[in-house]
Amino acid sequence: ASFETLTTSTKFSLGKDKNHVFFNDQILQNADATTFKSIQTAYYKDKNNVFVLQGTNVDARILGADPNTFEIIYEFSWTKDKNNVFYDRQKIANANVKTFTAIDENWAKDDKYYYNKENKIDSLDYQSAQIVGANYIKDQNKVFYENKLIPNANPKTFKANLYNSAYDDKYRYNYEKNAGPINEEYKNKHKEIK
Repeated sequence: ASFETLTTSTKFSLGKDKNHVFFNDQILQNADATTFKSIQTAYYKDKNNVFVLQGTNVDARILGADPNTFEIIYEFSWTKDKNNVFYDRQKIANANVKTFTAIDENWAKDDKYYYNKENKIDSLDYQSAQIVGANYIKDQNKVFYENKLIPNANPKTFKANLYNSAYDDKYRYNYEKNAGPINEEYKNKHKEIK
């Protein structure tokens, strides 16, 4: 019997024999059992691929990732190799690998753009950009939810609450949508509003 247990955790079980790698009792697709090894936590590689093992996905490859130069920038979100940057398993098109920096689990930047998860914020003024919440960013003229412009939001007074709501001097916002004017009930809930 050539079976070897690689890990058992509360999140997944992993093992291999001479022919296959097993992830949660299923064959992990495209994995080479001979060269399969751990990088860090849920990240693994073999001679051909890089894998992130989370959920129940039996094809857990980060497509296009080079196993020889792969590195984790911010665990469970941002990674890169010599050619590409990835968010989770998604390749970030045209990101500058050499200047790319993770800010937190949702935000990153390179020398030209800010990124929210796998989304590049194209029309953001890079020099005046300021992250104002988990998914909100503003510049001197505009406010965005992820990579979506919030029409008529005032960047000078815009503030994010917890989760996916925000406000400026006149309106409140849920995600990128205007949720109506600030009223007394909203002011009472959010004491920081003057």
